[in-house]
Amino acid sequence: MSMTDRINKELRTFAIDPTSNGFGFVVIEGNDQLIEWGVAKVWSSGNEALVARVETFVDRYRPNLIVLEDVNETRRGKRARNRIVALARYALSKGFAIRMVSRRQVRETFRDYGLTKFEIAMAITNIFPELAPRMPRYRKPWMSEDPRMNIFDAVSFALACLS
Repeated sequence: MSMTDRINKELRTFAIDPTSNGFGFVVIEGNDQLIEWGVAKVWSSGNEALVARVETFVDRYRPNLIVLEDVNETRRGKRARNRIVALARYALSKGFAIRMVSRRQVRETFRDYGLTKFEIAMAITNIFPELAPRMPRYRKPWMSEDPRMNIFDAVSFALACLS
């Protein structure tokens, strides 16, 4: 086993995709071992409650790296950007390595599989078949996005960062 293999196996990545009422998350060990995933609810609209909820996951999984969406290259609203910034400040204050990943980087990482969030999520289920039961149905333009898509967004950020 080379030094890089050992380092990658010891790397635990926690990727977070905040939403208006919580966040989608994934914990990946090394480059390819899915440890945990899901959608966590936060019942308060304040960033303090979000950070406190994230902190419980950080305490449980002890990641080396936290991955978030790059707020400089997002079309998300002000509230979502504020939540991402609050999480980045928390991660930095606790001494975590942090990486910001743009949607452009995600599309570049998955360019051979498609460009839409649904196509990228389908590619992710091929990499991590255990996520297939969480795969949302194809969304028509008039439908709201399924909250489970945030799990796939978090995975896509993590994989774009690790690739």
